[in-house]
Amino acid sequence: MEAAKTDMLPPTRFRRFIRTVWRWLKRLLILCVVLWVSVFVGLIFRNRVLHGGLFDKNQGIDRVALIVVDGLRADQVTPELTPNIYALSRTGAYSLKGLTDNPPLTPVAHMSLFTGLTSKTHGVNGYFKWWQIFKAFLWRTTIYDYAHEHGFGTQVLLGWPHKKLSHDEERSLNLFRFGFYAKGVDHMTFYTKSAMAKSELAFEMLNVEKPTFMFLHFLENDAAGHTFGWMSKCVGLNFSIISSSGT
Repeated sequence: MEAAKTDMLPPTRFRRFIRTVWRWLKRLLILCVVLWVSVFVGLIFRNRVLHGGLFDKNQGIDRVALIVVDGLRADQVTPELTPNIYALSRTGAYSLKGLTDNPPLTPVAHMSLFTGLTSKTHGVNGYFKWWQIFKAFLWRTTIYDYAHEHGFGTQVLLGWPHKKLSHDEERSLNLFRFGFYAKGVDHMTFYTKSAMAKSELAFEMLNVEKPTFMFLHFLENDAAGHTFGWMSKCVGLNFSIISSSGT
């Protein structure tokens, strides 16, 4: 009987304070989730609907393929080492004096490529941080916005070869995947097999799914360079494989 009376006693001032704090924390958490979902859905709507098909396609262009060979130095584009890339460069405009952004890291260079801005302007100066997705990727006008405005269907094919990723690499990759989706990319595929298999998959996508704008990323030789040393035999072999996969 005495225990029952004790349980019926009114809560202490400390207990009331804890309950009030917990109640407001739950409300704040729900508000943050609603805000996050609203921003994300709004970005998808902006990039998929508002930017979709505003203009006619430029000059009758039917298809654009943006191919990035990570870590390929200009002086390695030779008839002996990369014959197909060399032959492709001679069929159009090319430059062997292009410079990457500073610092020369893949996330930095990709953001400069997508936005046409330097790292000082787009703000990415290392491996991706979560807040940079909004500042640099989603709020900036990128090549994907232009593709959607001109009615292009978009496809992204990227992936690391089989290797253990560092924490920074894995986080950057996941944030890029999130950013691509929020940017309204129609199809995104993460592929970890060989460069030859990746090239065959890209060829199949171009002929079956028929995207009009594809971003294809080869990272195999860059990964080999980090593992075996820059311009080692393994790096040269990867250059040759990537070039041969273009056939």
